[in-house]
Amino acid sequence: MKNNTRFKELLTLIGEKYGVEVSKSMAKTIWQALKPFPDTACEEALNRVVLYGRFYKDLLPDLMEHLEGSQQDRATEAWLEVDKAVKQIGNYATVQFTDPVIHSVIEAMGGWEQLGHVTTQEWKWKRKEFENLYPIMARRREHPEHLIGMCDRDNIGRGFQDAPTTPVLIGGDGQKQITEGGI
Repeated sequence: MKNNTRFKELLTLIGEKYGVEVSKSMAKTIWQALKPFPDTACEEALNRVVLYGRFYKDLLPDLMEHLEGSQQDRATEAWLEVDKAVKQIGNYATVQFTDPVIHSVIEAMGGWEQLGHVTTQEWKWKRKEFENLYPIMARRREHPEHLIGMCDRDNIGRGFQDAPTTPVLIGGDGQKQITEGGI
């Protein structure tokens, strides 16, 4: 988490919920625990603690449970986008997901081209690998801009550096999205 102002507002809400003042040492500990996570995920987790939290003494474990659960949910949603993209677009096209974490995860798994060659029997294990890697890669600040498909890789390999195509945009509002009927 990077937004210190919002963090303090949410800690105040938590303190009000439990009828306690969050100590400076507790606030510092929570702040350190939230540093690797994006602001939106932290805000969601802090809001869940305010709404559904159990006891103040379990605040940090409760918060981390909500936060990591949120990361797992995002990993599953991201995998569903990848699954649909592989099946409907394939690994020939260069793609750009609106969630850049997906790029890092797929690169760590061997790349976009390799993912397109996975057999049906291996697919469930690739999903598990993806969902395990996603929270780890989400902590990184930098991710590849897109994933190069086989056609562009072949063209680049033949010396046509200017030949790469515009990536197929996948996910997000206002961009090309994969639908049930294709892109």
